[in-house]
Amino acid sequence: MTRKDDLEAAWRHVELEEYQEALACFESAEQKFNSVAGAPFRDFESRRWIGFCLLLLGRYEDAQCALLKALMNGPRDDQGASLDVDALTWLGAAIVQHPTDLDRIEHADIYLRRALQLAPEDPEIHYHLGTLLHRTARSDLAEPHLRRAVAGDPEDHRYLHTLAVNLRYTYSIPEDQSRREGAALSTRAAELVPDDADYHWWAGTFLEEVGRLQEAEHHFLAAYRLEPIDEFNGSSLIEFMLKHERVDTDVLLEIAAINHDDPWILQVTGEHLLSLERDFEAEIYLRASFELEPDEQDVLESLISCLLKLGKERDAEEFRKLLDTD
Repeated sequence: MTRKDDLEAAWRHVELEEYQEALACFESAEQKFNSVAGAPFRDFESRRWIGFCLLLLGRYEDAQCALLKALMNGPRDDQGASLDVDALTWLGAAIVQHPTDLDRIEHADIYLRRALQLAPEDPEIHYHLGTLLHRTARSDLAEPHLRRAVAGDPEDHRYLHTLAVNLRYTYSIPEDQSRREGAALSTRAAELVPDDADYHWWAGTFLEEVGRLQEAEHHFLAAYRLEPIDEFNGSSLIEFMLKHERVDTDVLLEIAAINHDDPWILQVTGEHLLSLERDFEAEIYLRASFELEPDEQDVLESLISCLLKLGKERDAEEFRKLLDTD
């Protein structure tokens, strides 16, 4: 295969989002170029796309190295500043995804602002710069860039989600407005990518804050269903159900079965079963919670109450001694 064949194959793989295969083709194309040119890393086009593939494969350190080499050998203006918008953008993005020190964060800011000078309407550049500003606690400065990104492509789920999250930490607009807008943005992001648990969690959070409880419950439940072993998703769903008195007993028991080493979840489950007069089951969960966290007063009190309802006065008295001791 010639270098041209390698590049054509690489483009096809990129279009199919087969980045590992594309990476191999771009590397082959670069090797063929260098074997003729005799100067390693001078094929800045292949090296730039190698960096792009590494970025999307999550190999951020390798991506940074590849893209820096592409910039070193790529086109420049009369003052020596890079003219390679893609390499500047992707390098900034790679650093944002994996910043190793403050100096690199500052460099990412420089790369992205240079890219923005060259392509001021590009939503992807605004997105990465907004993300950088958001992650460095400059949410008010991030907001206009993220809005420009959404305006440029209102169906990109990354833009929608990041703007929604950023609004939670923005003080330049009223809180009720940011919540309403955050609910709309995060809901749309979850619709576009329905298998992302984080998107659903944020949609549930914003919808709860604006009082749209049925929709919020749907998204909290979706987050839990997608990642049931993530304790945070289960706890968030339980907190929502308790707060709004919308407890689904079957769901609660399912979460407790998965998170059987979480004393709070076991306690809540036991107390809920106790309220339903399912005292024998309640005892099991409350005892398990107590064994994991024997110093928790609330668990002791609930367990004693349960034992008394079951007529187990002797056991209740033993636990009451622990309560009195504490």
